Amino acid sequence: MKKLVFIFCGCLSMAVFLLSGCVTVEPQEEIATYYSMVYDIGYDAFQPIAENFIESGDSVLIVNTGQGFRSLGFRFKYESEEFDLKKYLADHPFFIEYLESGMIRSILKNRGKGYERLYLPDYMTDYEELLRENEYIFNTSLLNYDRWEDIKEDFNVNKILIYTVNKVVDEESKYIGAQLSLKFIDVDGSGRILWESTENVLSSDFPNTKLVSLDSPYIEISKDAMSSFYNGLKQALENEGLGLPIDALLVKIDDIPILGNYPITAEDFIVEQTLGSQLGRLKGINILEKLYKRRYKKYWQLTNAVFYINPLQGGEYAEFGNYYGSKYMLGYRVLWNAQTGKIDIDDSGVVGLNEKILGVYIKLIDVEDSGRIIYGSFLPFASKNA
Repeated sequence: MKKLVFIFCGCLSMAVFLLSGCVTVEPQEEIATYYSMVYDIGYDAFQPIAENFIESGDSVLIVNTGQGFRSLGFRFKYESEEFDLKKYLADHPFFIEYLESGMIRSILKNRGKGYERLYLPDYMTDYEELLRENEYIFNTSLLNYDRWEDIKEDFNVNKILIYTVNKVVDEESKYIGAQLSLKFIDVDGSGRILWESTENVLSSDFPNTKLVSLDSPYIEISKDAMSSFYNGLKQALENEGLGLPIDALLVKIDDIPILGNYPITAEDFIVEQTLGSQLGRLKGINILEKLYKRRYKKYWQLTNAVFYINPLQGGEYAEFGNYYGSKYMLGYRVLWNAQTGKIDIDDSGVVGLNEKILGVYIKLIDVEDSGRIIYGSFLPFASKNA
């Protein structure tokens, strides 16, 4: 585990001092050790991102949005220990504070600026319920804003780290491991997603035998598949007299017009996170966060509609360009190999989803040209054994 800076050690000493008289010496030491480990994993989680994407003078807002996709449950069942973030925070009231303090240390180390929040960012109410009902476009930001300029005005920042605490496994003063989903966003870049991933961050003494408790759903897309998609997209743009770079919204448009409303589960988030992360790493493709609040069509509107109609609510494609500041939309449909069933988890805690998903069909749509489809391709996910 990395050594802590002196300032933090002083804070811990104060915390121990304040607790004196209430507890014995041993519990004081255990509390200090626990929170120092939390501080360290906060630093370790954000440092690789900060090194690559924070520039001198950047102002960064850190926002925790709860337990993330795990609160929705999984469609594929596997052995997993239950975890309730609210209950965990009730037992460990300073967990978020010390986790974010470690993240702030990383920001400062890379010559960025971290700010104290005088008030919390406004979240959408009933977000989880609306998500389950497919009201809003899937994976819309739950920040209750429609324009990045308003966030910049309220918080005076140019970048935002949004993260969730999916799961924590610990033994108080001995070790801790946390699964975090992290999304780093460029506010000045119309909400460009600079980084998105789900990571397991571990203290130095975290035992390998406990990795299975931090179960990690995972999808792998081969380099060959991504290269083929990228080359085809690039060529299609060139054929139209266009080219890279492009800003694009990644929009889930599958199953809704075909099956009607179906339950959103954790796997849907894992697919989009994997897809967005892989596409965003391709040179010249910038994936944007969906900040504006747009809805899907109601099921009754699709019952007698033309087959394969785009399920987004709206009369003109140009509306989406105006709302999101993007000329392009990458619409995708998931082709599942199965909708339910069981899945295995290996000794390292990896839950491989490839055998359950054949792949996705993606099409690049020019929203400024009446929804013209510039390119479409099937991107395979599945393993050879699927």
